[in-house]
Amino acid sequence: MASSSTTSSSQSHDVFLSFTEDISKSYVDHLYKALVERGISTYKDDQTLARLEALEISKIAVIVFSKKYVHSSWCLDELACILKCKKERGQTVLPIFYDMEPSEFEEYVRASGKVRVTRGGALIDCSTHKKHQK
Repeated sequence: MASSSTTSSSQSHDVFLSFTEDISKSYVDHLYKALVERGISTYKDDQTLARLEALEISKIAVIVFSKKYVHSSWCLDELACILKCKKERGQTVLPIFYDMEPSEFEEYVRASGKVRVTRGGALIDCSTHKKHQK
């Protein structure tokens, strides 16, 4: 079985899971177990300060968006780091929308102007794009 880590972030992981605790005992626990059983080294965030380091050295970031995710500053910090890693190192990002539509997430972040979700579920960093005015 592949090693999984909730305490050490010094080793590289294949996958970093970003999620809120409200779904950790349901969907995320099953996802984590399935990944580890298939030999995929997975970091499941346990609210440690080293989580961003683990995220930065992971090959893939899986973001499980839920209704509480968009209201968590902790999760939005992870999202900002994920977008940075995607832009700077080409980290693969896989969004999953749990009990919400992508449009719900898009509506929330549209006001911030920092992130948006496209129809294909792609995350786009909008913080560097200027709005065009007529």
